[in-house]
Amino acid sequence: MIEDTIHICTSSNGGMSSVVNSYVRLFALPKKNYWSSHNGSFIKSLFKTFFICIRILFDNHEIYHLHISHKGSVIRKLFISIFVRLRKKKYVVHLHGGRFKEVISRSKFEMKFIYNLLLHSNAIVCITKDMKNFLAENFHIKKKVFVISNLCETITDIPLDLSSRTEPIRIVYCGAFVPDKGVFDLIEAFESAQFDQSVSLDLFGSGTLPRIGKNNITVHGWIEHSEYLRLLPNYDFLVLPSKYETFGLVYVEAMGIGLPVIGTFGPAIPEIVKNGETGLLVEFGNIKQLTASLEQLVCDKDLRIKMGKNAWKDVRDRFSPQIVLKKLEEMYEKI
Repeated sequence: MIEDTIHICTSSNGGMSSVVNSYVRLFALPKKNYWSSHNGSFIKSLFKTFFICIRILFDNHEIYHLHISHKGSVIRKLFISIFVRLRKKKYVVHLHGGRFKEVISRSKFEMKFIYNLLLHSNAIVCITKDMKNFLAENFHIKKKVFVISNLCETITDIPLDLSSRTEPIRIVYCGAFVPDKGVFDLIEAFESAQFDQSVSLDLFGSGTLPRIGKNNITVHGWIEHSEYLRLLPNYDFLVLPSKYETFGLVYVEAMGIGLPVIGTFGPAIPEIVKNGETGLLVEFGNIKQLTASLEQLVCDKDLRIKMGKNAWKDVRDRFSPQIVLKKLEEMYEKI
């Protein structure tokens, strides 16, 4: 049914648009079924939203899939949903935004907008159980909520052969150079760790880092996502000791090729990384735990191999395009 559904989303670069673009590429979703509600200035977005509302009045599709993050995205989709209801059609609200919970929790005014949008929807998509629990606690919405994760397009046919790797053990970090991503904790933990073999740490991201005391830490800065994915198989494991993640695609991409990962017990992350099975989790900000986890994965090759294989299988079974499409189709059928 996805090919008969209209997806309404921003056309700019970002998490939401990348999800819908992946639907277009992988699920035979016609490009004409992807309507942009935002691209550029406030005035342009206003005209786009008005045009979509008028278009709905003459459109024959039965289901409209509204992708939202926060602020303007919520308001635009609320107006669109009113026109969908006027036509007695059905709509799905798909919650994406990394700052969605933060903004909604802070603004009672916006909570009223989002509550109206969610209340009249026929289905709500959350990308994690953490988001589903947030809706239940803050909006008392428990029914018609579907947990459908973002998909991963880069899952390999077989996991990397980590058994053939030789020194140095190569660790990778990918994320913004800000405290909430844990990169400063990672540098401190890495510099204090006691390794019994040669190790290197490569940092990919943007921002400003403090003075680094070891020459086996390399700061690459920001690079194109495609280039990062090309380099990723050269590493032995990934570390992202983030305070929280809305979904955690960085983990999924690494696990999807057979790399174990180190993360934290922050919101949503334990849904992606299974502690002791596909990777290791630590308390955010706990340098001692992070140091011990780094030492454990560096020094135990058999553990890296085992977790890497487990990670690849887990991602294949939960986040492959086929799995996500099946869940979407089941949701459309139910509404």
